[in-house]
Amino acid sequence: MGRGRGARLGGRVLVAAFLGAALIGSVVAAPVARPRADAADTAVVKVGTIGLVSDAGLYVAVEKGYFQEAGVRPQMQRIGSGAKMIPALATGEIEVAGGTASAGLFNSIVSGMDFKVVADKGQVRPGHEYTLLVVRKDLLDSGAFKDLPDLRGRKVALLPGQGVVTQYVLGKILEQAQLSWDTVDKVDIAAPNHVNLLANRQVDAAVTAEPFGAKAELGGVGRRYYVAGRIKALERLQVAVIMYSGKLIAERRELARRFMSAYVRGLRFVNQRGLKSDEVIAILTKHIRVSPDDIRVSTPVYLSPDGRPDVESLAAQQEWYHRMGMVKQKVPMDRAVDLGFLPQEGRP
Repeated sequence: MGRGRGARLGGRVLVAAFLGAALIGSVVAAPVARPRADAADTAVVKVGTIGLVSDAGLYVAVEKGYFQEAGVRPQMQRIGSGAKMIPALATGEIEVAGGTASAGLFNSIVSGMDFKVVADKGQVRPGHEYTLLVVRKDLLDSGAFKDLPDLRGRKVALLPGQGVVTQYVLGKILEQAQLSWDTVDKVDIAAPNHVNLLANRQVDAAVTAEPFGAKAELGGVGRRYYVAGRIKALERLQVAVIMYSGKLIAERRELARRFMSAYVRGLRFVNQRGLKSDEVIAILTKHIRVSPDDIRVSTPVYLSPDGRPDVESLAAQQEWYHRMGMVKQKVPMDRAVDLGFLPQEGRP
């Protein structure tokens, strides 16, 4: 995956998670039951996506006919940003959404918006650090940056927004280094700009998303610095999720189950073939604007083969956002998450 040798921290390690999968091996799991439906039984479900590599399970389920076999016709709608996704879900403009875990997700539930997290759509795991720390190559080569405590006083680029996953990742890195939140200067800017900032030495490091970590490394301006194996909170980091609207949950529950059955089949296909396989790459490039080369060089996202999100990670993120003042009131996880739609043994 093109990891910089000097940037390895004790073997295979990772840092954070929203894009890739040579390391996703074959997954042995109970097969998902495959309900078939006549065309007359097919029901439309409005699905909102941003258009990311972590949407692979959805797009594979479309192209392989899994939704059709389940009696579901997903009406895919591109939503401009994650900030617009939850309001669209809460108002019924869409019924299913692919979004990110963030302070905004928890604050929306507190405000009364009716939706729940129902499945995984992307995690950081060791070997799957698709949200990650990138350090300027010249700082590593000169020895000015040897380990995480050397972030003190440095400028670090983050994705824009308050209460986003890159802030959480940086917070956990700083805690590991025994540094306070204010010991680094944060620069909020969209991920495509991170490589240029590193190249022009306007920042010293970035917590970014793939493929921009890979692009920085291939361009000779930065190295991917894998740390998740050293930081417990980042070993299993829930980054992206599938959400259902309250109306879909309450009024179309059986349809919601059929949708999930097809989606999990898509996840398992991705795990079995690999996110970097030619077939999966062809499906992704049909639906989203991404080059095959970017997928191949990126550290891969982890997609749970059974669709199960890491609820413990979601709770830990909410706790951190609350401590930082980004979440004003915590919500119990059973108000935020409903795993009852995931396929169970003997049930589609």
